[in-house]
Amino acid sequence: HVVDDPATHKQMGAGGIAIGVGLAEKLKVKLGDPVRMVAPIIAATDTGDLSTRTGDFRVAAIFDSGMTFMDTQMTFVELGHAQQFFGRPGRVDGIDVHLVKLDDTQAVTAALRKLFKQPYIVRNWIEYNQSAAAVAGPDYAP
Repeated sequence: HVVDDPATHKQMGAGGIAIGVGLAEKLKVKLGDPVRMVAPIIAATDTGDLSTRTGDFRVAAIFDSGMTFMDTQMTFVELGHAQQFFGRPGRVDGIDVHLVKLDDTQAVTAALRKLFKQPYIVRNWIEYNQSAAAVAGPDYAP
């Protein structure tokens, strides 16, 4: 859920960024504050050169997912701004599907895997949390 006023959602398209409550606390930022995002970019070459992209955003929303990993590591921006930021206009590399009934997770995952075969990858929140726990180590608290 979004911690702050839902009216701030309208500001997402104007260079806004949504950040998790844990990241907001760590950066000591609040709604309306400017932030600079620095993203590592690995080149799709044999050498796998590493470069960075930077962009200036404004905190338009602060969310609390209830999962420490998400609330301290994830940010969200409007699709067009993300495409521009990463130099991938008109491209989408992934989508999230949110279910009303979490009990449907396995059935929906199976249906999506039938629909989206290789080279697409379908992961559900259960698998993602297991991966996140392995990467984050003992400090991970979903």
